[in-house]
Amino acid sequence: MCQNRVFREYWEATRRHRKSLPETSEEFLLGRMMDDLIQELADSDTDEWWVVGEPPGDPS
Repeated sequence: MCQNRVFREYWEATRRHRKSLPETSEEFLLGRMMDDLIQELADSDTDEWWVVGEPPGDPS
């Protein structure tokens, strides 16, 4: 999903909307995870997308 140009354009266009979410909401946290994955993919020096990112931490 993060490699799809159309999705990345949509994600960038909706950044302002995600910033309006409460920081404790699941939607905000998911948005932050996606932002991190997209950035890690952009910074990666490999085309192997499956080696990018870290699993989410323990929710408790």
